[in-house]
Amino acid sequence: MRADPAPRWTSPPMPEPEQQHAVAAEWGVDRGVGDAGSVKADTGSDPGHRWLGLGLTLLLVLLVLAVGFPLALNPGTSTTGGASPRGSAPNFEFTTFEGQRLALSQLEGKGVVLNFWASWCVPCREEMPYFETTYQAYKDRGVVFVGLTMQDRPEDSQAFLEELRITYPNGPDQRGEISVRYGVAGLPMTVCITPDGEVARTWQGALSEQQLVGFVEEIAP
Repeated sequence: MRADPAPRWTSPPMPEPEQQHAVAAEWGVDRGVGDAGSVKADTGSDPGHRWLGLGLTLLLVLLVLAVGFPLALNPGTSTTGGASPRGSAPNFEFTTFEGQRLALSQLEGKGVVLNFWASWCVPCREEMPYFETTYQAYKDRGVVFVGLTMQDRPEDSQAFLEELRITYPNGPDQRGEISVRYGVAGLPMTVCITPDGEVARTWQGALSEQQLVGFVEEIAP
């Protein structure tokens, strides 16, 4: 007898696409893997994924509103009166870096430019040189410039003043009480006070030199 030839190995037939998906799902492969090799996340079939996506979207919208809405209302614009609308400017008293005691009540009859700043504040560095030149131009016309530092180390503040050659009175708001009275929400902030002690303007953000001169003209005696 002639022996039967040895059996030849043949590969099993490839399963249909539906069977491929079933096998892939069984082994933990994303069901969105198509025949062409592209991956499509099938999140729509999972209610938990849908709720997570909605929650993240809502959180993002709320965050954008919280940050953008106040900026849209006041992106560095003037408001009349600030913390004391069309009213008397809150009195303040502090010790300058030269050791002198200064109070708003001492400046009655003069226009006062009150500026809140810090050495780490970039817009403060940009505007303070022309605060000094404007002070020099108006000090003989009865306008006083006063600077108050916030959340700054005294040695850093003094080095900043020396670097920019600022000569008008400056000192620290040590307890933050003055900034609270004037509603300071960010730096720099400038308050213009009339000779009779009324708040004329409050400006949140950096001032241009032209704006500053215009505001000073409004409060000059």
